[in-house]
Amino acid sequence: MSLALLTLFSALTLGAGGAQAMDDLLIDGEATPSVEALLRQWRARPPVELFDEAVERIRHGDYGGAMDRLRVLEGQTLHPELAARVQFELGRALELSHRCAEAVPRYTEAAGAPGATPVVVADARFRSSLCLSDLGEHKAAKKALKSAAKAPAVGALGLQKIAVEAGVQALRRGRERRGEPALRAALEALPAGEAAWVRSRGLHALQLRELDAAAAIAFRGDERAAAALKERVVHISAAEDLVVQIVKLREPELVLAGLTAMGDGYQSLHDDLLAAPAPLRLTDDQEQLYRATLLEQVGVLHRKAVKYWELGLQEGLNVGWQGPELEALRARLGPTG
Repeated sequence: MSLALLTLFSALTLGAGGAQAMDDLLIDGEATPSVEALLRQWRARPPVELFDEAVERIRHGDYGGAMDRLRVLEGQTLHPELAARVQFELGRALELSHRCAEAVPRYTEAAGAPGATPVVVADARFRSSLCLSDLGEHKAAKKALKSAAKAPAVGALGLQKIAVEAGVQALRRGRERRGEPALRAALEALPAGEAAWVRSRGLHALQLRELDAAAAIAFRGDERAAAALKERVVHISAAEDLVVQIVKLREPELVLAGLTAMGDGYQSLHDDLLAAPAPLRLTDDQEQLYRATLLEQVGVLHRKAVKYWELGLQEGLNVGWQGPELEALRARLGPTG
């Protein structure tokens, strides 16, 4: 790493992307005298009302609460269409809890249920593909996505969502040269104001791609160190632009995932700079001075990482989010989180 790196680093501005405040969607807590009493209350309620409450809880990341209610419904005799929707929402709650291996059978059951509407069939096949991709089962995911595209109720917008997911999955398979331009084109083709969750997922995939590309650029202690830092800044700045777009779409789990990843990207740059070899031909005293100066200058990167994690935590608290993303942020912030 050349001594010019320190001068260059001081001149660079790694701007933090702004984030809008989210609407407060907090669901008020309710007293729970006992599990048995709750179960009696839930069984006494109209099934559609209990189902709607479960879906609302999924919207706020209370996946455990949603699953508790859906499993009560699962044990009842329901209209066939509602029974299929219960299985679908159980799959969705499991998927968003990062329990995709359990979600896929639920989606399969929902798609094959006697009362499944064409929309439920199409949605279940699509979400099953997302789960399989998250599990790293790329061939099965691609097959499920093709099956979703053939569903009678998929529609024009559904096909556009599938095109976005196809781009996401291509990136995950390592097909960046085809996958990235395909994903960007599919995102551009989505009608404005539609498919916010799918759009956020696609933007997050691009964000992770930029952060991975940044992390892959190593500092080797030679004259290319300054150029390597410039290259990493380009990718980090691109990732920042993407997370701003994600935050504006207000899909909580993806907003929190995007902010977490952005903080991780800054922390990774901080750690890699500190771990990089010192410039060649320095005396011991010069190297000691170099290390002290570098430690002082890279502190801004750690502070930016913490700022993103804190922003994510605050956004989650603002909307009453209860999903696993919130705990991931608390873990990064340590006892103060």
